[in-house]
Formats: sequence, structure tokens, C-alpha cells
Amino acid sequence: MSATVPPAILSPVPGATATAVVSPYRGRTSLYDLPRHSIRRIKPDDAQAHNNLGNVLAEQGLLTESIAHYQQALHLNADNPEAHCNLGMALAREGRRPEAVKHFAEALRLKPDYEQAKRQLESIASDDRK
Repeated sequence: MSATVPPAILSPVPGATATAVVSPYRGRTSLYDLPRHSIRRIKPDDAQAHNNLGNVLAEQGLLTESIAHYQQALHLNADNPEAHCNLGMALAREGRRPEAVKHFAEALRLKPDYEQAKRQLESIASDDRK
């Protein structure tokens, strides 16, 4: 059973961020099923909002768009290990493994105990040994 998306999600107030729109509904199918234009506004200088919107777009299989938002998040805050890891995963899904490795490594440099980034690097290394 999918959750009902409140009308506020479809028409966010001016200045609303994707952070406010995305976070409470993460993992619920109904949000990911929303058309891309439903999330109309994010603050252009909100790195976390760009990262969150990248996550939604990646879940929809829109990798080119998600990569653009992860890159914008990193442009605004280059020290965000989650955005580096998310960008790495999107790049890996596109087959851009050397670029992905750089972002996983940077995520680990910023957050040495980041398990997801470690697993992603191990997975790429394992695939390379095959």
C-alpha cells in the first residue's frame, strides 16, 4: 500500500526546498512516482536539496538529471561525503567507473568510516579482478 502524497508536495510554497519535500517521504513509492515537474522549486544554493533531488531522480532511473544535481550539490559543498558517494553510484550505473572510484575515494577521505562508499569501492575492485 503506498502512502498518499500531501498536496503540499505537488505545489511547494515559494522558497521551499527539496529537503523539506523529499526527506519525509524517502523510500515511499508514491514520491518516486511523481512526475519530475511536481517538485517545482528548490533553493539554488541548498546543497542538501540538490543531493536529495538527485536521489529521487536516480530512483526514477533518470541518471543524467541526478548526476547534474549531485554535481551541483558538490559545487555548493565539496565536503559532502554523501553527495560524493551518491554521485559515484550514479556514475557507476552509467558505466563511468573511473569517475565513480574518485568520488567513492573522496567520500572515504571525508568520512573514513563510510561503509556504503567502502562497499562500492570493494564491488568495483571485485568486478575488475574478474
